[in-house]
Amino acid sequence: MKKFFILIFNIILFILIFFVCDFYVFQNEAKQYLPKNLSVYTYYKNFVLRDTSQKTFDKQILSSNNNSELFHKVLNEESKESPILLFGCSFVYGHRIPFEKSMHKVLQKYTTRPVYDRSYHGWGVNQMLYQLKNPEFYKIIPQKPYKIIYVYMPDHINRLYKPCMYSIYEYYGAFFKFDKFGKLVKRKDFDGYNRFNLTAHIYDSINKEKDKEKIKKFLYNHFAEAKTEIEKHWKDTDFIILEYFPDEIFESIKPDLKKHGFIVIDRNELVKFEYGDERYCLDKTDGHPNQNAWEAVIPKLMEQNILK
Repeated sequence: MKKFFILIFNIILFILIFFVCDFYVFQNEAKQYLPKNLSVYTYYKNFVLRDTSQKTFDKQILSSNNNSELFHKVLNEESKESPILLFGCSFVYGHRIPFEKSMHKVLQKYTTRPVYDRSYHGWGVNQMLYQLKNPEFYKIIPQKPYKIIYVYMPDHINRLYKPCMYSIYEYYGAFFKFDKFGKLVKRKDFDGYNRFNLTAHIYDSINKEKDKEKIKKFLYNHFAEAKTEIEKHWKDTDFIILEYFPDEIFESIKPDLKKHGFIVIDRNELVKFEYGDERYCLDKTDGHPNQNAWEAVIPKLMEQNILK
């Protein structure tokens, strides 16, 4: 009996220590997401108790209107022309800038086509592929797109491996992994992988891929499978990857992406600036597009007849 109580005590103690540590990690890293009307304790409770099931995530990621939780935007929706489809992260969606200066809103000035923005904070190529692999997604886009644009930046590589962290609204979500045959498959441990900050840190460090060749293959396969899904539904649609900031991994797979039929555009060839250039970045330490960035880049895309 004594051993039983000791066991129960140790279990309770472990749980308490786990939650104290998890809360410590959370409150240090979630400050930028903390709503003004919520205490950090309430926010943490909401985070831990949130529904991280794949069913709920499907409902959010596949939402189709401007009033959804993830606020996917559809502009010029009444137009009968074939649409432009945008994928990416907060570089596309807009971060700390007026809505009017976000990519899809600036693009609206130059086209009468519908613009479907399927981006969100913290997303990447994995969320794009996740949408494209789901049959429900094709009910959202009523006709074959005129162009598909994915805006790439270096942290998208990390997000291929990273669990959901910090925010009850954001999902990094490492949805796919290689099976033993080297094929991309959906993760089966989706819910547990995205529940706690502490376990996410531990899991992320254990899973940290250091083999550059494997990382290259993993990134390339995400793009290649996205192209395959698009060809199944919208054959011969131009798929543009706009490389917003360069990195070694993406540069190494760029020739293969072009061979695979992607149109790869270096943003530096349109408007030249470095990470942290405050003319076009939020500040010296944050490369997010500021309110001037898309106003400069979109016209250059139009000038080169990449978009019409």
